[in-house]
Amino acid sequence: MSAEMPTSTERPISPFDLVGLSRQTAGDSGLERELLAMFGVQAGEILVRLNEARNLAARQQQADLAHRLRGSALAVCANEVALEAGLLEAALQTGCDTAQASEHFEALAKAVARAESSLTTLLAA
Repeated sequence: MSAEMPTSTERPISPFDLVGLSRQTAGDSGLERELLAMFGVQAGEILVRLNEARNLAARQQQADLAHRLRGSALAVCANEVALEAGLLEAALQTGCDTAQASEHFEALAKAVARAESSLTTLLAA
């Protein structure tokens, strides 16, 4: 993980960087919508699996899922979700305690909820 990773208190204005997403898709709005819809499904599924792994205290599985969610979020420029997933992954890999892991998980869950709320608006347009 990069040493320049911002802290979770440095929140983006919007859950998605739509300009960045447009650059990544060469302005193909149909592709953007498809990627956003896939991200919405995948983010929800990964969050459920993360919570299940958390209940089993399966730290490596949690770190792997957080890493997967971070990559998925970066692909659609969901920067806040990517940030929080990266922070959770790093915390789990460095041996944080259960309370810290829970705080990171909750922050990630909130970021995913904000992204999902934004997706509802974006995909309805």
